[in-house]
Amino acid sequence: MSGSTSRCPRTLLIDQVGYKRPASADGLSSDFRLGGLYNWSDYSNFDTGSVSHNHNIFVLGDQQLNQPDPQVPFRGWYAGFTFMDSPSEVNVFRRYYEARFYADAPFRTRLGDQFSIVLRIVFSAKMRAEP
Repeated sequence: MSGSTSRCPRTLLIDQVGYKRPASADGLSSDFRLGGLYNWSDYSNFDTGSVSHNHNIFVLGDQQLNQPDPQVPFRGWYAGFTFMDSPSEVNVFRRYYEARFYADAPFRTRLGDQFSIVLRIVFSAKMRAEP
């Protein structure tokens, strides 16, 4: 999100809904969310030169793919994704995609470790020249 032009920031609303199932000895972890934010502060509008409010939507998900040790249910490989979208007239970075593949506790003796491979694509807004 770009910086606000307002000297007095206004209300920022952030909310999400989703489904979350923690890993257990009987089941794999799942975490899926859909949400957004709306900011009533004034942002410079790149298209008109005036000010506009700002918003963002997002969809995120992560699914555990395996569970090598039911005694440590979170341990295993996961796959996940992220999609975020914002209006290009008030944001330099307007769209973000991410795909991830990762392992929580890839080594039995190091439960706090994580290994990940992430592919991300970021789309930026077309920059407008000042008149």
